[in-house]
Formats: sequence, C-alpha cells, structure tokens
Amino acid sequence: MKQKTTSHSAVAQVTPRGSISQSMESVLGHMLEAERPFLRRMAYRITGTTADAEDVVQESFAKVLTSPPADLAAPLRPWLLRVTCNLAIDVLRKRKRRVYVGPWLPSPFAETEPEPASPSARYAAKESLTFAFLLALEALTPKQRAVLILRDVLDLDVRETAASLGVSESNAKVLHLRARQRLASYDHARIDTSALAQQRVAETLQKLLLAMASGQPEQVAALLAEDAVMQSDGGGRYVAARKPVVGARLLTTFLCHVARGFAPGELAVEGRELSGLPALCVRLLVPRPSLAPQSVLSLTINAEGKITAIYQVLHEDKLTDVLDRRLPGGN
Repeated sequence: MKQKTTSHSAVAQVTPRGSISQSMESVLGHMLEAERPFLRRMAYRITGTTADAEDVVQESFAKVLTSPPADLAAPLRPWLLRVTCNLAIDVLRKRKRRVYVGPWLPSPFAETEPEPASPSARYAAKESLTFAFLLALEALTPKQRAVLILRDVLDLDVRETAASLGVSESNAKVLHLRARQRLASYDHARIDTSALAQQRVAETLQKLLLAMASGQPEQVAALLAEDAVMQSDGGGRYVAARKPVVGARLLTTFLCHVARGFAPGELAVEGRELSGLPALCVRLLVPRPSLAPQSVLSLTINAEGKITAIYQVLHEDKLTDVLDRRLPGGN
C-alpha cells in the first residue's frame, strides 16, 4: 500500500525539556487533523465503536504533542499508525472483558468523506465497515483482528504490519493466517456493497417498513429468509430483545408485535448510508418510558433478495455519529 506520508523536517524544533516548541505544535496540529479520517476508520474497525475510535485517535494525538517521535524529520503516519493501532487493541481487550447486557452490535459509522480505495485489498473499504464484517471479526483475538485489518483492508505489507504492531514479521504472518482461517465462514457469504447492492438493500428496507405497517404477517414473512436473525442492542438501557430472534416464523411475530406498538405519526424515519450500506434512522416523536428515543435499523440480504439479518442499535452511546438532537421536548 502506498501511504501518504507527512514530512516536517523544515520545522522540526525540540525544546530542552524534550517537548515540541509552540511553532512545531501548531504545524503538527494541522498535520494530525489531515491524518484523523484515516486513523479514525482504522481504530473503528478494531474497536467497533465510533466513540472508542475518537478517544483512541485523540490519545494518539496527545502522545505526539507530549512525547513526540525521536525523529521529527521522518514521516509521521507510520508512528501514528503504530500508536493508534496498539491503543485500539488495548481498548478492544477491555471491552471484551466487560459484561454486556443483550447482544453487542457495532455503532453505526457515518462516512464523512470518501475513503481512498485499494484495488489489491482483500476487503473493500465499505464492506469492512458493515455490521456483518465487524461482527465476524469478533471471533478473532485483538491482535488477529488488527493484523487482518492492516493487511486485508488497509493493504499494508508484512513489514509495515509487523512494525505497526511491534511484532516480528513471522509472528505477523502467523496472526494473519489464523485470522483468515477464523473468518472463513464470513468469506463464504460476503457482504456486497456495490451500487446495485446498495439499491437492493434500500428497496428491501422500504418494503419491510411497508409490510410492518400493513399489519399483515404474510407480507413480512415473504421478505425473510428461513434462517433470518435479528439482533437488538439496547445495552440494558432500553426495551430490546435480550437474545437474537432467530428464524423467519419467530421474527415475523416479533416484527409485527413491534409494529402494532406504535400509532401512525409516532415515528420519524430517515434513510441514510451507515456502515457501508443503506440504513434507517428512527426517531420517537412521542416520548415513552424505557423506549429508546432514537435507533438505527439496518439489514443484509442474500442473492435472492431475502433478508438474512436485521440489526437494531438503540444504545445512544453508539449513535454519536447519527444522533438527532431534535428530540421530543428539545430545541
């Protein structure tokens, strides 16, 4: 992968205390902001949440300013990549040790600018942001996950990957091999994020809304694959299914029950592209105790256009990218 590098030899100044001068800090500040989108996407793919990714990037930037690299004339990105990657791995380890109420889902990721494509990468940029891909990564160890992202998404070579993780090249190869082996089941049914697939998913989302609003279970069932599954992430704060709802029959009953709980005009629905695919941002217009004021609904479909998975994120800490501040009673 050919990386954009940042050289700042002309302004490299170090004070006697070992910290950078004010002029260098100003120049570095602009350089760091230019690297933020790249580092944020990488940290998100490792941690699975935008809030954690933002924290990791901010901590990386703080390290540059308080404990700068020894060689300030060298390109900045490799140093930033190493620091950010390892901080993200630490965050992921801590998250996996915590008890979580109900199914865990990634937070929806709102892309603010196009991500440069790497034609030789194993996984396309949009695909690697999808819920299905990120959930598949949950089967990997933190270092396996980082190696797979660096090698198969960001398209770094073995030497760059080993340097980013502080491991030997042979260790990086072993981690990569094991990560690919654990991701084999995902590779058999990869998520298509092409323009045509985006259109099909958007159309299916609209069909699902209409079917649920109709109150006719057969219309909902017609959209579902037999082994369809729904996961709802309320984080224990809001009403949500505490276990995945599996199978077309149970899922049809569940979705129709949910639809009957809302009167016309109680919900505002907006379509957006989130985490690589079309999704629905749902806002509750009439406050109700224990119900999430906002949520994101997304899904995946198979080659026949049937829904294979539905993901619902209700936890507001995971909606920082998409949160609508115009809540009932707000401004």
